[in-house]
Amino acid sequence: MEISKRDYFAAQALTGLLAQPNGPGESLGSHKAAAEQAFLYADAMMKLSKTLMDPVEIDPEQFGKEMATDKKSSETKRG
Repeated sequence: MEISKRDYFAAQALTGLLAQPNGPGESLGSHKAAAEQAFLYADAMMKLSKTLMDPVEIDPEQFGKEMATDKKSSETKRG
């Protein structure tokens, strides 16, 4: 069975919401609210994914170096 990209994004968002220390009942009020919030995140991700360029292959080693450089750069700006 295949799931839609939207459902996949919602599942990932819901995983994060459910991983909160207080759980969705505490932070969002109910499980229904957590599911609704997950789909709001999914819709936002769907909208954003349409505006981004096609994915490119990333060399994990180079990506790590770029992330470290970006972190140093942002720390320098904060001063």
